[in-house]
Amino acid sequence: MVSRLHFRSMLFVACVCLTLGGCKSDMEISHGFGAGVTFEGSGETFAWIAGVDRDTGNAYLDNPSLRNFVRQTIEDGFVSRGYSKVRSDPDFLVEYSLDHKRKLENYTGASFTEYDQGSLVVTVRSPESNEVVWWGGATAQLEATDTPAQRRKRIEQAVDEMMQYVPQRPVAGG
Repeated sequence: MVSRLHFRSMLFVACVCLTLGGCKSDMEISHGFGAGVTFEGSGETFAWIAGVDRDTGNAYLDNPSLRNFVRQTIEDGFVSRGYSKVRSDPDFLVEYSLDHKRKLENYTGASFTEYDQGSLVVTVRSPESNEVVWWGGATAQLEATDTPAQRRKRIEQAVDEMMQYVPQRPVAGG
């Protein structure tokens, strides 16, 4: 069983931050599985955890249009892996979190570089125990000059790359 503190530590590492926009540096993708839990054989249906759209206190991240886009992109990712969204009695639950931070890094020992960093973390939980089954995170440096279309493309890229680590459901009869 994953303790809350251990899970939060894993989540923090995964989150070190993506969502708002494009980036000049590569996006970092991380993922993992819950302790003693396997995604394989976890079923074929999913639903969102109630209250998934928690306010962050950041006007951009709390924007309903962004939230709907992120949620739909994640749903599309699970569907592309062979899973189906249901309203009740899911085999697993899904939640996500968005984060935005201002980062300061010392590259030369004397000068510092400041930049924005964003993250998207997707978590899959067991509906019975609420234990983490799987999580994926994307972190990237953000560019304020990116257009909304470029930002949406980065979110899609993040979800696509994370979903590569979600087990593909076998096709029926195959």
